Amino acid sequence: MNVLRKWWNDLAEPMLGPRSARLLLGFLLVLKLLVTTYNAVAYNQHTYDHKMHAMRARSGGLSMEGRAYNPPLYYLPALPYIELQKLRGAPEPTQDDLLTFLRWTNIGYLAVFYWCWTFVIFPALAGDYRSATLASLVLLAVPGYQKLAAASHPDNALACMSAVCMAAWLSLRRRHPPPAPDDRAARRRRAWAFVLLTVAAGLAGITRPFGVVPALVFLAALVVELARGRRLLSASFLVPACAVSMFVVVVAGSWLGYQRFVVGRMAKVYEKSYIQRFVPRRKNFDFVEYFASFHLRELLKRPNRDMPRTIETSSPPHSLRAPKTKPMVSSGSNSFFTLLYSETWGDHWLYFSGSEKKDYKIWPKRIALVAALPLLPLLAFRFVHGVWRSLRDWRPRRGEGLEPLVALGFLVIGTALYLYWQTGEGLLPGKNSTVKFLYVSFLVPFALVTCALPGLRRRSYNLWLFYLLTLFMAALPVAMFWQVSR
Repeated sequence: MNVLRKWWNDLAEPMLGPRSARLLLGFLLVLKLLVTTYNAVAYNQHTYDHKMHAMRARSGGLSMEGRAYNPPLYYLPALPYIELQKLRGAPEPTQDDLLTFLRWTNIGYLAVFYWCWTFVIFPALAGDYRSATLASLVLLAVPGYQKLAAASHPDNALACMSAVCMAAWLSLRRRHPPPAPDDRAARRRRAWAFVLLTVAAGLAGITRPFGVVPALVFLAALVVELARGRRLLSASFLVPACAVSMFVVVVAGSWLGYQRFVVGRMAKVYEKSYIQRFVPRRKNFDFVEYFASFHLRELLKRPNRDMPRTIETSSPPHSLRAPKTKPMVSSGSNSFFTLLYSETWGDHWLYFSGSEKKDYKIWPKRIALVAALPLLPLLAFRFVHGVWRSLRDWRPRRGEGLEPLVALGFLVIGTALYLYWQTGEGLLPGKNSTVKFLYVSFLVPFALVTCALPGLRRRSYNLWLFYLLTLFMAALPVAMFWQVSR
């Protein structure tokens, strides 16, 4: 009993202060980037749609062939790489060469993403350094970002540019408030901060179709910032607001305009595709089962795409009612949160677990999936508390509390857009392979920053630290690619 009392009293003092917490986060960030670099070297498999991503890289993302729905920003750096190979007299880059090159660019995207959230955004918005530290630990623990970086996919650029936009917005709000009329130096610095965020918002719009979220959210945030201290009908507001809006809209919408100019219409995403066979299954689809189920037991039995999936139920033969069949009512692939949880803390679709479509990480996944379970209620409670705090602390007349609302608005709009697609064209009953972590990777830290708004007591902080460091170590094997020969 004395030992427990001493241990409880010791928890009253934080295990890590602000400085030591930053050092720990810096060490873990470097560790995750080293793992990502190892993955870039060791990865010898293909992620989904790899041929189409290689084709886009070969044309710098400007080709209209195939499923030409991704804007070109992510693929453009491949053009100088191809030309440099030609100048060196080297053979033309192969498909695998192009995919490998894109994976190396992903390391830069991930480094900027981690830095913005860990050392800029979380510290600026969290209730205290303890909450900021824990939010950063959760983000660094998630192995899905290493899987994302191994994929030659533009969601790497979207996650990075969304973080850059949020960091630039905070810098504009906190470090460059409206200056005095005679302070030319401060006005010049504020103008450059506006330019940085305007360019970042425009470029974010040409990373992915979901890039419309950071483009529009931060365009609205820019207009609101321009209105501080100005009359809405004055030239000092209308001229820069129109210029900023025109730039962001033109840049973010340039790909759609280019498509219409070249092919006369917007390209269909899955034209002449296997997706047509899923259309009949959408009729009478059970959305309640889809969004209300969580098949943990089945997932732990087989933590990948081969988990128990199809169970058809029908009225018994002796029933007085007409026989009715409800296909796939208990399908693991018809359970949204089962798939999302498996994708976040594992590798449900088997692109990162060894040989293609084979799983060499069953036990590491089971350990990570079980270790992450306590996060579900803990973060849900803090998220609800964070939403209440962000609404409570908003003071529109004083211009205070807008930053948390921008983060929450980003999350709400991005989630709504994803679910709109997921319940429409992206719905593939019986498979639902559109539920992938990479599609929501840019939204996860915006949820975490809302969770970080409430402060933490010292004892709670220490208990959280112990748990999250354990979770980080449990998930680390999942974050590493295990090289297995084909």
